[in-house]
Formats: sequence, C-alpha cells, structure tokens
Amino acid sequence: MAQFLRWIADGDDDTSEEFVTDGEKAFCKFLEGVAKPDAHYLCWYTPDINGNEPDFLLYCEDIGLVVFEVKDWALRQIEEAPFP
Repeated sequence: MAQFLRWIADGDDDTSEEFVTDGEKAFCKFLEGVAKPDAHYLCWYTPDINGNEPDFLLYCEDIGLVVFEVKDWALRQIEEAPFP
C-alpha cells in the first residue's frame, strides 16, 4: 500500500515511514528539501499502479506527475563498467 508523505511547512517531520533502502530514505530527505517549501507538492512512497510500484510519485499542478525509481549502489560495488 502506498504511503502518502505529508510535508508540513512548520518544520514538523511527518516522514517516519520505514523505507526499504537507505537510498530511498536519503532521496526522501532530498525531496523534502526541494518540495517542502511549496505546499502544492504531493508525494507518495511505493504506490501500487496496476501491479507496478515505483519508489516515489511527486505531483505538482504546475509541473505534472514525476515518477522516481531509486537505485542504491556504492562506487565500491562496481567491479567493471566497460564502455563501447
């Protein structure tokens, strides 16, 4: 089930949800920083859309709907990255 993230302009942290990965938690903090000042932003975490679950949906009437899929990795995990 999707979790609706409410960002409250007075500074209260209402994002106490359990995130699956550290990257998702960090990305939520990033979104809070860029979207929180504007009360027109709505955000959902892991919504079910016809069997698909993107990590975040961000909606603003002026911009539209933006879908984010967070990928967690660290540079030390990459053993090889050949270029064509």
